[in-house]
Amino acid sequence: MAHENFGKTLIEFKVGVFLFAFLSYVAFIGSSSISWNLILAMLLVISYNFLIYFTWNHNLLQRSRYLIIFGEIVLFGYLMLSSQGNAYFQPLFYLVITTYAIRFGARFGLLTALTGWLAVIVTGISQEGDLPLLLSKPETGILQGSIWALIGWFVGKIMESRHKLQESYQKLTTIMKIDHITGVYSYRYIQQFLAEEILKARQKHEQLSIIRISIDGFQPIVDGYGQEVTQQILKTVGELIQENIRGKDKVGRYGEDEFIVLLPGSDSFDALDVGEKIRIAVRNHSYPFEDEKLRITVSLGIATFPKDAEDMDNLLYRANQTLFRARHLRRDRVCLSSITIDEVQNKIKKAGTALAENIPTLVALIDAKDVNTCGHSERVTKYAVAMARKLGFTEKELERLQYGALLHDIGKINVEEHILDKPGSLNEDEIYSIRNHPAFGANFLASIDYLQMVTPLVLYHHERWDGSGYPEGLKGEEIPLGARIIAIADSYDAMVSERPYKKPLQPAAAWDEIKNCAGTCFDPALVEVFCQVVDRETGQIKPA
Repeated sequence: MAHENFGKTLIEFKVGVFLFAFLSYVAFIGSSSISWNLILAMLLVISYNFLIYFTWNHNLLQRSRYLIIFGEIVLFGYLMLSSQGNAYFQPLFYLVITTYAIRFGARFGLLTALTGWLAVIVTGISQEGDLPLLLSKPETGILQGSIWALIGWFVGKIMESRHKLQESYQKLTTIMKIDHITGVYSYRYIQQFLAEEILKARQKHEQLSIIRISIDGFQPIVDGYGQEVTQQILKTVGELIQENIRGKDKVGRYGEDEFIVLLPGSDSFDALDVGEKIRIAVRNHSYPFEDEKLRITVSLGIATFPKDAEDMDNLLYRANQTLFRARHLRRDRVCLSSITIDEVQNKIKKAGTALAENIPTLVALIDAKDVNTCGHSERVTKYAVAMARKLGFTEKELERLQYGALLHDIGKINVEEHILDKPGSLNEDEIYSIRNHPAFGANFLASIDYLQMVTPLVLYHHERWDGSGYPEGLKGEEIPLGARIIAIADSYDAMVSERPYKKPLQPAAAWDEIKNCAGTCFDPALVEVFCQVVDRETGQIKPA
């Protein structure tokens, strides 16, 4: 408050000095001996000092001060040569002295005062116009010079104190604004920024996404490695987050092991893209500690205004809920608060035919929707492609199968999270929702021209060889070959993965189960191919 009041007082002081200079100028113009040359010279001096006074910033002045002073000397030389012994211009020295004292400090203020006083003496300008003031009226000349010097020194000292106060204030503000461990915005300031961004988004009818980020397994790291290593990890994670956000985004610390990223004008897809970059960057970074390297991962929860919440508190709550799902059900992943298949469809249509860019986005959306199947689509694709190569698929057929395997669970975007996360048995309605995800996915892909080729693979990957599958109960070779391959790969990876409703099987047990289901659930010929390409004990693809 004192800082603001001082600024107002300074403005009033500047206005007062300029008013004094202006009145002196008017008085001169109203005198009987008008010199248009002198009028122009005085106007140039006043205008030049006006620029220095009100428009040029402090840093620019400090860098260019000698050039500015040279310009002042040239203008005042022109003014004094144009005066022809007239002393009406002398009040302008008050303007010049205060200008340089305010802008450059006490030393320059005092130097300007003494220089101006000596200039008046040397040029022989006096009230009478024929003798130097110091010779004609020595007591008046000394008094005038003393007043000028006192003004220059006193005003300059005040301004030097003000600049020091400003620097201290800025340092204090920076300390309060930036978290000293991580180098990102502090909790207080990121809260303030979030409130401001929500207000802007509401006024502009735009979206705003936030990402809450938590370091996985943070407390064991603190207990095992101590505070110094922990702080270095926090600092590094903060730097990695800053390196992987966009220019308009802001990141702040939000707890002992948490960060938050604000993404103005961004929907869930934009936030997912940023979140994935952050997650991968943190996971791939090595944290050296003595003879070992720590591997750190983060979990991320995304919520979007106004779709998920229409005020700050609820938006933070939704993001925290999403973070909880990502952190406690499966770490090292990004989780969305909500997404519908219509949103995905519209986004992909707007993106055009950039298949290479859209497929990874769709896979990331599947993982973000179902926290229990992170990486599932990629693993299914790996098994399916290995089987297809064994069968002699062409490159075009392999590409179609690859896209079908990657997108086989795209319909789960339309299934509610509580169903996907449910640890117990599903009721009839929940089973219906799960069993309809292939149809939802196929309908979605059918609406996009360049993805229609994989629609049958997505629609029929839950059909079974004996006709007991869904959604249409196809059997045998009625089921497309690609869908039969994906069915085996999908089932095997599901068996060896942990889910809320079951523990994972060992690779050998899952391998045996696939073989036992040949002729009932799966195509017997394809089961033989699977057994040839996948190692029973490790579950890894055998070398070709």
